[in-house]
Amino acid sequence: MNMLITVVAFLVMIHIALTWWQAVRGGRQRRADKLDRRHDNRVMSQHQPGETTPPVSVWPSASIIVPAWREGGTIERCIGSLLSLDYPDWEAIVVAGGPDRTYEAAIEAVGVDPRFQVLMQPPRGKNAALNAGLRAAKGEVIVMLDADSRVRPDWLRAIIQPLTQEIAAATGFYAADRNTAITRCELLERIIAYEIRGGVALHGSGGIAVRREVMEQVGPFPEDVLVGVDRDLDLRMVEHDLPRAYVREAVVSTQRPSTLAEFWRNETRWRRGHLWLIRYWKAYTPANLIFYAVAALALLTIPALLAALVNGWIGLAALCVLFWVWMLARRGAAAAQVAAYTGESRWLSSAVPLAGLLVVSIVAAWAAVITPGQRSAHFKGPRRQEAADGVQSIHD
Repeated sequence: MNMLITVVAFLVMIHIALTWWQAVRGGRQRRADKLDRRHDNRVMSQHQPGETTPPVSVWPSASIIVPAWREGGTIERCIGSLLSLDYPDWEAIVVAGGPDRTYEAAIEAVGVDPRFQVLMQPPRGKNAALNAGLRAAKGEVIVMLDADSRVRPDWLRAIIQPLTQEIAAATGFYAADRNTAITRCELLERIIAYEIRGGVALHGSGGIAVRREVMEQVGPFPEDVLVGVDRDLDLRMVEHDLPRAYVREAVVSTQRPSTLAEFWRNETRWRRGHLWLIRYWKAYTPANLIFYAVAALALLTIPALLAALVNGWIGLAALCVLFWVWMLARRGAAAAQVAAYTGESRWLSSAVPLAGLLVVSIVAAWAAVITPGQRSAHFKGPRRQEAADGVQSIHD
């Protein structure tokens, strides 16, 4: 048994080292590719003055739909940021409701500005609110924005620009209002997903812009979907083979989970929504299936470890510990990848929090599995008024 434990421990250490090496190598390669593209763009601009992408001669009209339920204290800030938009033809439809007088707060914040409509929202969920806004919208582009978000003046131009070049839908970059270890981990994962791996999944926190004819093609928002509204829309885009884009320049400042309690609530809710979206088979990629398989194995090691400690089975206890060491140490490699990609060693400090949050995600996944019915039409996420300075992006 001792020989077996020694061999397994050796293999675990080798695999962890390879994972970190591959992460650093991949991050450096993506960094080199990015620098090469910047160089090519500079060369192009020397020979062809102006933008590297064709300028937009006529901007399409835009309808911004803002579903707001129980958002008193935040909807005012969202509307205030929209008032500063630099865009030629836009309207905003705020679908507001809730027992905290969100509707009245939105009416007061809008005032007499003719670009805004405020509709009363019944307690039927976010997709129902989006459908109400969609019916009232007149724009050629439909834009969805969360009520706890604030946008920059150039945000609307940035997120719509790809739609003028045969892209069906686009999503922007979101920065958390509060800078904590948890929000930094989320930012790190987003860098990996969108910039290192080149993902384009639509995410509501960054805002979503869709051409009207595309919305007509994929259909209205299904009102039986209470969680994972953005994921549902993204999967319907995938089913129709419609091109999407991620726009780093379309920056949104928003409220994201920044404490362990907020992360737990958000993670269990998201996992329940993920299970609900099983009807889209493409939602369950090999990576998703592997996560649930590893999560199941991780949970099984807990009673095995307890039994081993009670009965003195040293070998079994060692195997359980080695499994957790392998899983958590590999997770920390993501921090090394981003550090290599950005050239900033500060990201290495996120290795330990990343490992800790993986444990929370595993437990949350199986909490969602055994409580699938605890979905709510309305979820109130982080809503602190005393938001600290936003997380600084590696690009800012």
